[in-house]
Amino acid sequence: MAVILMRKRLIIKTLIENGIEVVALHNHMIHEQPRIFFLHYWGVGPAEKLAKGLKAALNETGKDK
Repeated sequence: MAVILMRKRLIIKTLIENGIEVVALHNHMIHEQPRIFFLHYWGVGPAEKLAKGLKAALNETGKDK
């Protein structure tokens, strides 16, 4: 998942609250605006529960629009 710097903390918090582990967060570019980070996550459990957690995190990505 790619996230902008301003939203990353809330997205990570939402994933963790929904039982999804964040395993990496990094960027590739140096001077891009807005800052883009790549977030890697891992979840184990019922597909429906994981899907709801991922959807909740994705819903946080568009709040600045």
